[in-house]
Formats: sequence, C-alpha cells, structure tokens
Amino acid sequence: MQKKSNLPELKKLYSLSLADENKKFWNSAGIAPGLDQVISAVKSYATKELQNGFFGFESRLESYQKSREQLSQLFTGVCSTQICPTLNCASSINLAAWSLPSMDQGNLVTWDNEYSSNAYVWHRFCKTRGLKHRAVKWEEDGSLKTEKLCEQIDQNTKVVTVSWVQSQTGAETDLKMLGEACKRVGAWLVVDAIQGIGAKTMDLENMQGVDLVCTGSHKWLCAPLGAGLLVFVSERSKKLKPFFEGGNTYGKPQETMDLSLAAREDADAFSPGAVPFLMMVAMGAGAGALTSVGLDSVWQQIILQKTQMKERLLAGPWKIYGSQIVEQGNGGLTIQHKSGRSATEAAFEKLVSQNINCSLKPSGLRLSPHAHVAKEEIDQVCGLIDS
Repeated sequence: MQKKSNLPELKKLYSLSLADENKKFWNSAGIAPGLDQVISAVKSYATKELQNGFFGFESRLESYQKSREQLSQLFTGVCSTQICPTLNCASSINLAAWSLPSMDQGNLVTWDNEYSSNAYVWHRFCKTRGLKHRAVKWEEDGSLKTEKLCEQIDQNTKVVTVSWVQSQTGAETDLKMLGEACKRVGAWLVVDAIQGIGAKTMDLENMQGVDLVCTGSHKWLCAPLGAGLLVFVSERSKKLKPFFEGGNTYGKPQETMDLSLAAREDADAFSPGAVPFLMMVAMGAGAGALTSVGLDSVWQQIILQKTQMKERLLAGPWKIYGSQIVEQGNGGLTIQHKSGRSATEAAFEKLVSQNINCSLKPSGLRLSPHAHVAKEEIDQVCGLIDS
C-alpha cells in the first residue's frame, strides 16, 4: 500500500522559491527550484568564508567533509570518501571515461538515444580505444527493456554506459539486472544518475555491478548550476588511475614532490587541485534538506503527483511517451498530443505564457515538478492544455 505523502512539510523546503505564486516550477528535470537550506548555505558561505581568506581554512575543510557526508546519504552502500567533486555531470562522465584502464578491441554497449553529455564522450572513447559502439534502440513508445541491453553484452564487452533515468522520457534502466550482466563478463558499468538523484534514493547495495556513478547539482538535487559528483562504487573503481593529476593525486599539495609516490587510492586523488567548496556546500545542503524529511517521503509525493498527472492527461488529448509505470523514473512525464507535434508545441507555448516552466523535447512536452505540487495545481496546469 502506498504511503501517505507529507506535502505541507515538503513544501516548506521550497518556501523561498515558491513564495511567488505567479511562477510554477514544472521543470526539475531541467533546473529545479532552489531549496531554502541551499539558498541559506550559499549566502552564509559568501558572507562568512569569502571575507576571511586563508583565515578559517580549517572550518572550510570541515564544511566540505560535512557536505560529502550529506551527499553520501543519497545512496545506499556509499561513504563520504568515495565521493569526488567535479565541475558538472558531463565532467564527471569524462573523468570516469578517461580514467578507465587501457583496453584493446571489444565493444561498448549503451542506449541509442542517450543524452548528449552521456553520448559524445563515449563515441570518442570508442574511436580512441578501438572499441565497437553498440547502441540499443528504445521501444517505439519510449520505454526501455533492459533485457535487450543485456542481450548485447558478451565476453568482448568492455564498458556499458547508461543513464539511470532518461532525460527525454523519464524511462528507467533496471540497474540491478544490468549490473548482474556486466559482472558476468567483467564489463565496467558507468551510470549517469543526474535525473534520479534527489528524487529518490539510489540503492547501490542492490545494484551490484555498478562501478562509477556520475551526477550533477541543478536538477532533482535543487542546488545551483555548475557542480557535479563522481562516485567510486566498486572496489576496483577505487584503484583507477586519475586522468587529471595535481597536488592531491599523490599526497597533499603542501608536501615536497616525490616522483616515487604512487597515486592515492581514494576519491581525493581525482581532485587535482582546489575543490569547489562553495558548490559542495550547496549540494550538501540540498542533500541534507531532502534526506532530513526522508527521500522515501519525497518519492511518495512524486509518485502521487505523477499518478494525478497521468490520470488527468490521459483523460484528455494526450498520450505518454516513455514508461507508463509511475513508480519508475523521476518526477517527470513526457507527453505527446494525439493531434501531432504542432499541437504539442502550442501547448508548450501556452504553458510558458502563463509562467509555467516546462520543457519541449524532441520526444514531446516534458512536465517535471519536484515534490511540492498539490492536486489543485495539477488540475490548473493540466486544465490549460486539456483541449
């Protein structure tokens, strides 16, 4: 039985962003509204830390470590030392790719319509490493059948890379099934998780076979643009050699250079220089706020919203492109007007004209509110595009 959501408590998390009732935030799969704790943390850092220069540097390090602890709570089976800060999700994917060990021949398996940040780098990777690129097609309705991906994995598969939740559709890859297939042949599994992190817990304890997880700050985590994480999940991932090198790679920056040193075997080795303290504090605050009310509570509210959206939209002139299962994916639904693309585009323009932020994708109109929307707002927004 579905748990009852706690909408009043959840809405308090976004009170500053939601204060302007003329703005409707229905694009968390793009850029989510900032959480109060994130806004407060950024202001506090700017006024307290930046004025002090090197004074108080130790407190900055403490804030950084606290942020890593908070971010580790978004997952099961992950501790803070497995988390490396990056510039954004795309840089996490690049860092993961080019830090993988040398590999000759073989193939790489992925979905055929991955988000560009998780597509271009792997095409170049295959050309550089001499791998065949195997792309598996989505279903005609935009849903995903992970078993089809697994069928393409063989003894020559070196890398499998997928988005946990697809950007265009919200369709979800079964990482438990995929991880088991990768483990059987020893393939590396690299996951772009930005479209799921913050909407629900990433249960890595039950996703054996995942090696590396890449994510970013500004979607369901509700932090500012411009930061990301690379999470070293498996034991073998912790022994990778960093693509970038700097003072942190072999020890501490203030230590005398010693060329006999081996690279450290922890996530800090992959941060070549100064880490993005401010953005880590912001992301940590987002994680802390969401986990304080419980990601289960966040996810239950999202499921409730998606159920209400789905029922309302399917009763009108819309069809869903992507998974029909509301318990999968994130908080988004991608819809197509039964009359065709021009009607979908007209609906998008109408919503935007009413200060309702959403996204028009090649696959349809994407509606993706975070866990703060009451049924009255769903009726209001869907009512605008009923015809």
